[in-house]
Amino acid sequence: MKRMNLFDAAVAGFVLVLIPVAYGTYRLFRTPTPVITSVKRVEITKEERRIGGFALIAKMKVQGSGLRPLLRATIDDVPALGFVFENPNSADLLVGAVQPGSHDLVLYDGVQEVARAPKAIRLQPAITRTATVRVRLTSPPEVIGMIKAGDHDWSLNANRALVTGIGKDAMTVTLGANAVDAGWDYFTQDLKPGADFTLTTDTYIAKGTVVSVSIGEPR
Repeated sequence: MKRMNLFDAAVAGFVLVLIPVAYGTYRLFRTPTPVITSVKRVEITKEERRIGGFALIAKMKVQGSGLRPLLRATIDDVPALGFVFENPNSADLLVGAVQPGSHDLVLYDGVQEVARAPKAIRLQPAITRTATVRVRLTSPPEVIGMIKAGDHDWSLNANRALVTGIGKDAMTVTLGANAVDAGWDYFTQDLKPGADFTLTTDTYIAKGTVVSVSIGEPR
């Protein structure tokens, strides 16, 4: 039987030392697998509403671990409007046209699914009522002169604002008002006396202050 000489023993010892070092290096530098621990609905900011427009229906805070900037998200098989990375433990999910109900949140790295949270997206049917809003205009006279009955917000959304009356320094619009904790809003614009109101059409942007709001029947 061949005896192990000093060189062989040194090589064997070196290999034994390398094994935990290599494993530790692998653990340190490997890309962690994303994990979703919670998904909660949060308020849409005015800036997000401005960018997302009428297509943005909800915003979710996704918390977990191993999240990365280049991940993409779907709600069931519907692509999310955006997956906004904050840090490895938090990201914002911008939800577009998805039907009310419970849906899976799925994260992909390229084409490979890397995380799934079953039934984590829960969307309630929106409570929408027809509202008549009187607005005192603060826009320049040249803009006010362009406003006429029948003008509507630029969106094709069914709740878009429609001008039903125009005076010297005021207009009346009808629109779909959404129920929120603080009362009613129109795509994040508060519908209450004293609140700012903006009507954006294809040809002008009219600004003013809400004078009165009358909430009518459900849409």
